Amino acid sequence: MDNTGTVTRGFDATNISGVDKYSISGEKGVNLSNLVEAGIEVEFKGVQADTTIDFDDETSLDGTDDAMTLTFDGVGTAATEEDDISDVKVTMENIENVTVKVYK
Repeated sequence: MDNTGTVTRGFDATNISGVDKYSISGEKGVNLSNLVEAGIEVEFKGVQADTTIDFDDETSLDGTDDAMTLTFDGVGTAATEEDDISDVKVTMENIENVTVKVYK
């Protein structure tokens, strides 16, 4: 999902299953809602905005081994003389194991 707009967008994944990976690109990013399963990868490319990942109410996240993989490539910016640091926050509930991959 490539967000070329000027505001953060949303993607409702209701009734979408069998996805291994969501790729999000664009400065403003995309919030994911109603995911039907954990254990997938969410890749962020060039995103400079906070992101929320929510799961469908029917998705079972009651165990102690719910996992997600987050991949970051060119996300956020370091502080310079002209600009402040731009950090990016990802919010997910009930995920106990997170694998983080960072490029650049």
